Amino acid sequence: MDATKWFSVLTARIPNDSNTFSRLGQLYLNANEDPQEAMHYKLESFRNFPVDLDVIGWIGSEFVKDELYGKSIYFFQQAALIQPNEVKWGLMIASALRRVEEYESALREYERLQQSFPDNGECKRNILTLRQMLGKVDRS
Repeated sequence: MDATKWFSVLTARIPNDSNTFSRLGQLYLNANEDPQEAMHYKLESFRNFPVDLDVIGWIGSEFVKDELYGKSIYFFQQAALIQPNEVKWGLMIASALRRVEEYESALREYERLQQSFPDNGECKRNILTLRQMLGKVDRS
């Protein structure tokens, strides 16, 4: 019996163990077997333990890869709640908002981040770009 089958047996015996679900999802990824199965088990892991940043980041990133930016926002927001002093989550939220063409919301998110992380160059560049796109350039 291979590891995937053993972990499947384990999930049946311990149906709320987020680590087992996460590892099973990783096994599907490593074996290049079924990416949908991997997502299923990672989502089960999140459902059982919604504060695992590795799982949350992976799910959000997979949604970005699949161009499901709206779905990714929720997971990046969850990560930002868990780790509010980590700028990357806010940047990922703002980037996803831009990709779904929520430019005003993306601008607000970048401006909020800029207040907390004033030295972040990525925030500054994106604020300028979005202000120009939206016609909010300060001409003074």
